[in-house]
Amino acid sequence: MTAEGAAATRRFHWVEGRYSRTDSTVFTRRFYLPAEQRCPVTAEDDAGVAGSLIEGSCIEVNRECFIATAALGSELDPRVRLLRSFRDDVLLQSDLRAPFSRVLASYYRFSPPIAAAMKRHRAAKFLLKWTLVYPAILFARGFVAALRSAHRE
Repeated sequence: MTAEGAAATRRFHWVEGRYSRTDSTVFTRRFYLPAEQRCPVTAEDDAGVAGSLIEGSCIEVNRECFIATAALGSELDPRVRLLRSFRDDVLLQSDLRAPFSRVLASYYRFSPPIAAAMKRHRAAKFLLKWTLVYPAILFARGFVAALRSAHRE
């Protein structure tokens, strides 16, 4: 598989919508969908009852964290996995989803060439690791800790 083909298989859609059943009750669904599939106008609730989309969003996302992976050396690094989980499980499931999706779209446009430059230039890697990646990790850890603390009370 080519590098381009590998990247294509890592893309997906994050779908969130409010759906109306035939009895006019409403349910919310959040799910991932392979990028090659179209964003659905219908979905099923947990009981398998279909509903039609009232409002929602379908955001194309790439599974990779390009800059963090380039800075930390592996997409399997626990800190990269933390950032990916924070994106998928916190930001994309929150009320911040809409503004974050615009930031994410820009990130996917600009980060692959930046990550490539980081692999070629140690100074760029060092600079971005300390000015962007580590602060993002600290923010994600702090945000998750605050959420956990708030839910305990």
